[in-house]
Amino acid sequence: MDLILEDFAKLDRVGEVIKTARMISNYIYKYDWAVNYMKKFTNNRDIIRPGITRFATNFVSLESLVRHKTALRDMWESPEWLNSRLGKSKDATAKEVRQLILSSTKEALSFWKRADEVLKLFEPIVKVLRLVDGDDKPTMGFIYEAMERTKLAIDKTLRYSKRYEAIIDKRWNFLHTDLHAAGIALIL
Repeated sequence: MDLILEDFAKLDRVGEVIKTARMISNYIYKYDWAVNYMKKFTNNRDIIRPGITRFATNFVSLESLVRHKTALRDMWESPEWLNSRLGKSKDATAKEVRQLILSSTKEALSFWKRADEVLKLFEPIVKVLRLVDGDDKPTMGFIYEAMERTKLAIDKTLRYSKRYEAIIDKRWNFLHTDLHAAGIALIL
């Protein structure tokens, strides 16, 4: 599962979103004051949280960033932020983060739209990853069925689903044996 997420992250379209989200998060977490101030707007929640695996962490952090988009916008527009040294900062990263959070430019809107698409791609895989890594270990038949549902979910929600399904199949094909097919037949 983690290798599937890693392969997705290697795609330019997905990798750029993850890189941009990481830049936003890193900028905020670089300053203790910014983290503490952000928590006032996010109901004391962080936007960086560890996931099940390294690549699931990308998903969890991106999901949190998108969920708190409005709170971050409110933070960046607040008088306290605007009067702070961070709000007045002229460095390139500060300007870029400010533009992504506050702007309605094509570039900023494109980032948030692509972030939503990446979440639609990662979410079904992360659900299977949570199923596999849970305390109650499911039988192979359940995992097999979960992967089929994952591919269906991706096919329904994303434009380039065939490319993503090919990545899943490349990593998943080693489990397509007669024994595994029998396992799925037993649960149906």
